[in-house]
Amino acid sequence: MSVIDLSQHVINAVVAYVLRWGRAPRVVLGTSNDDLRVTLAEELRVRGFDVLEAAHARTLHGALLRALDKPAEHAIDLLVVDSTLDGCSPLHAISYARRKGLEAATILLADEEDHARTESSRLELQICSRDFAVETIDRSLLRVMRKGWTERPVAA
Repeated sequence: MSVIDLSQHVINAVVAYVLRWGRAPRVVLGTSNDDLRVTLAEELRVRGFDVLEAAHARTLHGALLRALDKPAEHAIDLLVVDSTLDGCSPLHAISYARRKGLEAATILLADEEDHARTESSRLELQICSRDFAVETIDRSLLRVMRKGWTERPVAA
């Protein structure tokens, strides 16, 4: 299957999500690498996602706290976070959010030798290579959408 085919499958899944929930899926994209963040945010927007960019852990934490405080207004459907996000380990923020009930599907951007990969298996995170994220994000997106989004109850 080509990258174009995978992208179309992601777009189809997003359309199905919009039809089911009445809004585009919200993504918090947390990476301090400006070039990667801008490029990946555009790729996600092209596929139909509503993207909040977080260049620092403060922004990621703020988005998580808003989602926990007012989930109807600030729900997060997907987290795409870099293991080297400036400010703190994003794994701590994800672990905290999950303990508080926020079960957003999560993709961790990491290198092959990244220590965060070990912790990511405990948190059941999908791993995507930081160096090839733009080229391979669709495969990771499809995995988390199939696993996480199909388990949700139908919105009232």
